[in-house]
Amino acid sequence: MAPTRPYIPKDVLVLYVPLMLLECLGIGHHVEVIDCKSDTWFANINPLRMVPAIEDVESPDGTRPTVFESSACLRYIAEKYDGKGDYRGRTGWERAQVSSWLAMHNAGLGSHAKWWLTLKRNEATDTNAALDIIMAAVKQQYSILDARLSEPNQKFIALGDRPSIADFATLAFANSQVAAVANIEFEQYKSLKDWAERMFALEGVKKAYERVQNFGVVDTCNCSKS
Repeated sequence: MAPTRPYIPKDVLVLYVPLMLLECLGIGHHVEVIDCKSDTWFANINPLRMVPAIEDVESPDGTRPTVFESSACLRYIAEKYDGKGDYRGRTGWERAQVSSWLAMHNAGLGSHAKWWLTLKRNEATDTNAALDIIMAAVKQQYSILDARLSEPNQKFIALGDRPSIADFATLAFANSQVAAVANIEFEQYKSLKDWAERMFALEGVKKAYERVQNFGVVDTCNCSKS
């Protein structure tokens, strides 16, 4: 019998373990310890069944905002609860700095350390073994995205009816060209493939990719101006 979701209070922010920010802001919260392997219900909070993740207080319409991945949790908490901007930045310049360094963590130390730990834990002893582990993770991500885009009225990743920055960020690594380089049959992820085609059909995306082809060849600084 699959484990069921335990009782978790609905009138407090639930942290499936970013404690530091919550503590600094003095926000009341409940910590739920998760067994990422056996607590299958947790996939409704985070499809990867990994922490950290958060559930916020139930909204008037009966829904509970859920957020997963470290940076997303930090952004959500800061945007909602850090009214003074102490931790998300008080001015445009400060917010730009916070955003830039957070992004650098995501692309640098955060991802590198995560993969080093993953490979270390799986005792990968050669390059091929390491690449196989990473490839399996990429395919898992493709499957999660494909399932998300297979939901009713879900034409885009974060928002159902229009693209967001989540779509733009994902497109760089979820498309038929990248999949072909990795010897992944992109056609098996039908909803993801259809989404990629919708994204590439957007005028702004087409312009961006056209400009990229010319980087280093012609001056592209004003290409987007009419």
